[in-house]
Amino acid sequence: SNQIVLGNSSSTVYIPGNLVVDGGTILGRTRNRVILYGTAKQKFAEFAGAYGGDSVFEGREGWGSATVGNFTVEGWVVHSDRRLKNLGKKYTTGLEELKKLDFYHYTFKKDESKTPHVGVIAQDLQKVFPNAVTKADDGYLTIRMEDMFYAVINAVKELDIRYKRQEKRIDELEKQNAELLKRIEKLESK
Repeated sequence: SNQIVLGNSSSTVYIPGNLVVDGGTILGRTRNRVILYGTAKQKFAEFAGAYGGDSVFEGREGWGSATVGNFTVEGWVVHSDRRLKNLGKKYTTGLEELKKLDFYHYTFKKDESKTPHVGVIAQDLQKVFPNAVTKADDGYLTIRMEDMFYAVINAVKELDIRYKRQEKRIDELEKQNAELLKRIEKLESK
């Protein structure tokens, strides 16, 4: 149920132009499959060699391809292996920077269906995360989400530290309060 089948096992189906699939996509058979999640250029991929197919990935960061069994799929892939990176200093941006950002409900002016979105305005983001904004060939500003994504993770860490400090302080105050109540009870009982 809820499947779309193009062709059969002995046919080849050509799609002239772009095929965009939103949501989970499975290409291949049970043994040799490629699973894609997400939309164009925001792909999370599972190249399922564990299901019996040979899994081969080519490319580093950016547009790459994976071959599983008889299937080759291209998509957006980011490698994060330490051996591929020249590490710099730790990224410490977090809560203070995120508090400076405003987020909006919006629709694109040329979108006739008026699909609702939520996001940040590139000009605003540029003031807080200048490296996250670039100008495209058409003159419009584009953003990289990773600066904000990792700032959110740092902000959660910051809030966790604050929470643990407050929890410890509350425990200390509760102990002090209990001791004071005992003293008051002793004084009242005399």
